[in-house]
Amino acid sequence: VFLTINISYILTIIYIALLIYIYFKETNLETIKNSTENTRFIDKIIIKKGKNPISLSFLPILIFITIYLYLFGFDEKIISEANTIIKKINDLVKDKTNYDTFMINIENVRFLVNLLPSFISSYAILISYTTIQLIAKKNNHFLFFKIPDTYIPIFIILGFCIVINNNLFKLISVNSLIIFSTLFFLQGFDILNYILNTWIKRPIFKIFIYVLIFTQLPLIILLTLFGIFDNWFNFTNYIDKKINGK
Repeated sequence: VFLTINISYILTIIYIALLIYIYFKETNLETIKNSTENTRFIDKIIIKKGKNPISLSFLPILIFITIYLYLFGFDEKIISEANTIIKKINDLVKDKTNYDTFMINIENVRFLVNLLPSFISSYAILISYTTIQLIAKKNNHFLFFKIPDTYIPIFIILGFCIVINNNLFKLISVNSLIIFSTLFFLQGFDILNYILNTWIKRPIFKIFIYVLIFTQLPLIILLTLFGIFDNWFNFTNYIDKKINGK
């Protein structure tokens, strides 16, 4: 089991590394200056919309973990192990007056196990995003992540599946919402980064804003909403206007 998981993890990292290599090979200054319709180059600021490692990075690991969990019954093995641990903890606890109130029941464990595909997919997305931004910063470029427009109808359709009175559809919907929320949050986060880098020069103020956002759930949701609506309203237009002085 662990060998299979480790091999799949290594293959996932190799896949992401190849995506990033191809991405930066194609995204060079000369290519961007002659730009395509989905890429704009403005004074070292790159806004690339089409296929990119961030929006593709999670697909293999999502497929693998879904097959492994449900076709090979790994979900039930995890739940069984968790149930054993819960029983052992119950046996060790003598004073259970307040303990039962905080105890995680097996249904909650099952729910969390069913969210593993989205959690692991989000991990792959964050790895690719962080790597790309570090490489871009090293080369003194600013890359702004944009979700491909083809993802939007998928996001809408899968999101509405949550209203269907079927556990499978609800499970698919919740997992897809977590994955898309991660992608849209990063898109909104890039908009925030541009604003901070343009108008706020002191690092201490930037750190304060980052800490404020990451410790307040409403602000995280707001940033995610900015990312969602950016595909319709194209908030990054202000980058063009700012750089060109319009």
